[in-house]
Amino acid sequence: MSDYKEIEKVPDPIKEYWQNFLSHNSMHVGRPFTYFTFGDDPNGLLEAVLSGKKTGTSSLYKLYSTESVAIPTTGLLSIVCDKDGNPRCIIEITNVCLFKFRDITENHAKQDIDEEPFIENWKSVHFQFFKNECDLVKQRFKEDDMVVFEEFVKIYE
Repeated sequence: MSDYKEIEKVPDPIKEYWQNFLSHNSMHVGRPFTYFTFGDDPNGLLEAVLSGKKTGTSSLYKLYSTESVAIPTTGLLSIVCDKDGNPRCIIEITNVCLFKFRDITENHAKQDIDEEPFIENWKSVHFQFFKNECDLVKQRFKEDDMVVFEEFVKIYE
């Protein structure tokens, strides 16, 4: 799962990045936002977003309740940070869908990972990642578990 943070505890560099974004994009004034770093390879995944190769991300549905985090919704703006917490870009979620881990589609896998064969590589990488995440909260990961898949566009860098 991506490491989403509580908005009321926003560090100054994130606030400054957001204010700079708003100064160029006033139509977003007053909109809520979140910020996060990607999971296992924060900088690699961030670079894939910055280059346009990554336009989707996935997380495990059952971990949202464990971590008391709201499931992302269409229209949510998020600041994506590097592994050191430095803001690097802003994305907007354009679609959110749920499906069983075993039912990943070629289209969704291509949005989330850039190595062929897409489905096999997505399953391999995410099976281990989701298993590790579940182990941390003493839960068991199964291929029947639901995945939250977010499609997004980069709107600011």
